[in-house]
Amino acid sequence: MRRLASKRLGIGGRTDEGSDRNAHQDAMAVSSQEPIPKKPSASAAFTSTDSHRSGGEAGVTQAKFKRADWSLEQLVAVKKLRSVETEEARNEFIDEVESKYPRAEESYNQAQEIFAHISDDKNLATTMENMGRLFVLRSEFTQAEQVYTRAKEIYTRLDDERGQAISLSGLGRVCHLQSNYIQGEQLYSRAHELYARTGDDNGRANALLGLGDVYYGSALDGLGRVCWRQFKRTQAEELVSQAQEIYVRLGDLDGHAKMLNSLGDIYRAQSQYTQAQDAYARAQEIYAGLGNDIGQGNALEGLATVYRLQSKDTQAEELLTRAQDIYARVGDEQSQASTMLGLGYVYRSQSKYTHALAEEVYTQAQEVYARLGDDRGQGEALDGLATVCHHLSKYDQAEEFLTRAYEIYARMGNEKGRANALLGLGDVNRKQSKHAQAEESYNQALEICTRLNDDVGRGNMLWSMGHLRRSQGRDEEAAAFYVEFAGASIAK
Repeated sequence: MRRLASKRLGIGGRTDEGSDRNAHQDAMAVSSQEPIPKKPSASAAFTSTDSHRSGGEAGVTQAKFKRADWSLEQLVAVKKLRSVETEEARNEFIDEVESKYPRAEESYNQAQEIFAHISDDKNLATTMENMGRLFVLRSEFTQAEQVYTRAKEIYTRLDDERGQAISLSGLGRVCHLQSNYIQGEQLYSRAHELYARTGDDNGRANALLGLGDVYYGSALDGLGRVCWRQFKRTQAEELVSQAQEIYVRLGDLDGHAKMLNSLGDIYRAQSQYTQAQDAYARAQEIYAGLGNDIGQGNALEGLATVYRLQSKDTQAEELLTRAQDIYARVGDEQSQASTMLGLGYVYRSQSKYTHALAEEVYTQAQEVYARLGDDRGQGEALDGLATVCHHLSKYDQAEEFLTRAYEIYARMGNEKGRANALLGLGDVNRKQSKHAQAEESYNQALEICTRLNDDVGRGNMLWSMGHLRRSQGRDEEAAAFYVEFAGASIAK
């Protein structure tokens, strides 16, 4: 998670009553440069990160009005929507909501009520966008989809194509994070068209990056046949390259480095490790020149993954430790937890003597994610703990961790996570000769993978079902599952 120290601005405001017309004027008046004599009854600051705005520093605006059925006036400080494409503005937003989720949501809700009451649709839609980003950061995808959809409807009514593009990109991100790649592709493509029509190159680049992420994710998840997956990977590489050209033309070095990181991801997925290392290394150099510590950490994590996939555990551990030191220095706990997950992978892949280290770092990561309210990270940490416990024959603990992970994924609506947790539960039950429970878990997971067209996941289930039948002494049925698994593997 990228974060920079944000500047805190003190906001004051008048407490005199006024009409809706005056409230709207107050809402749009920049108050950061004028002292306000009286202390407001309530105030809160929050930041916008719209990718389509440009120019200048963000000015602070205030909104105030009194509803007939309210006993007290409410005063909410909001930032005007400008200068949000800079890295500092994006990170400032993340820093705010990451540390103050409840306050941020309360501020957005108050602003939403105010703008709705005074019929300020433009700022109402902007507030919806900010709430969408907040919900995505909290992995609350259903709520994120709802507010992004509302924002899109408002922008459509206002005939604001840039606003529509931002909302569509937000919806595309939500679909991507839930592995709904087909719909994500459609949303990002539409956003790219609108950005291009309005001449917003930065928006175009961001939409292209989103499309690249969708294609990369769908190929990585093993959806469809090998030719289709390779086609999508090729498309992902082309789209990221187009976005990179735009960032270079705009002189946006940070964007250029971000594209190099994305190219590293694509090359890594294709097992083109030399190209991946080169892309990550170039990104790391650019971030170093910019003094972007978090970017350096991200690039180092990418490099570490490449080394880990080549069983170069010593180099991987060294790079992850460097990244962890960077995140600790800037106070980024979420990214520190991410490096702990990486270290857990390294330690558990070595020998039984390093499993204790893996268990330790996974536990630390899970505690951090739980404290931050990051369900997705917590689910991954619990998966890792379950794997370690399984290897150590601590089946009761493994089952407990997998059950907790399953509950988290179910709450998130993460179907792939649910399927993986069910597969793990099936394996743990099979090792304990709990054949009926194992079969039930495998069948549920197989149903999910079939519905998602996840060939890799489906193959894993078939393989595990074969093992289950062997452990039951039903060799002919086991052979049938293995044959089906082999057929699925050849077709992928």
